[in-house]
Amino acid sequence: MKKTGFWLLALLMLTSSQVDAKAPYQHKHRHSRDLGIKAGGNFDKMLGSSWENSYQTGYHGGLFTGMREYYFGLQGELLLSSASYTMKDNYNLYPAATIKNLYLEIPVLFEIKITHSLWLQAGPQYNFVLNSRFSPEGGSANYFKSGDFSGVIGLQVFLPYHLAIGGRYVFGLSNLGNFDASSGDSWLPQSLQLFIAFRMRG
Repeated sequence: MKKTGFWLLALLMLTSSQVDAKAPYQHKHRHSRDLGIKAGGNFDKMLGSSWENSYQTGYHGGLFTGMREYYFGLQGELLLSSASYTMKDNYNLYPAATIKNLYLEIPVLFEIKITHSLWLQAGPQYNFVLNSRFSPEGGSANYFKSGDFSGVIGLQVFLPYHLAIGGRYVFGLSNLGNFDASSGDSWLPQSLQLFIAFRMRG
């Protein structure tokens, strides 16, 4: 995954430099407001002694709105996101079970312009657990709290025709496990997200 992150960063930087080379100078400092839709894929895992240290694929999609002026911006999003985690067979109940969670994610991201088309994004995110089920059995899993906080850091590149692409790393800041914290274990979700967005200017 470290190599994936490196190549993603290189691709975003290259894409932004090519877009900047074609962008007219007079448009490089204007303010903008956006409303749009986005969708993409996830690579998820859960940190903790109960979980396998491997990434599983998922998806996300939803709405966003943002405002930018000169070198700074703010973007809020409302996303549905699926994530899968593989459990170790510590308890001999569901050996190597996969649990699938459905989240409602609400990130609030502060933005800094690196180039005309490339923006750094960072901020907090709250995640509501809407559903948690064993796969493929389909039974309900009650291992998780109803929600948790995460941190987000990533890059977004604005493209012609109101499109944007980007990638971000989402890392858990609070224990998502529905158990007594004195047990010494802590469940922290991690996610690498890649996305494409369509921006309808407001």
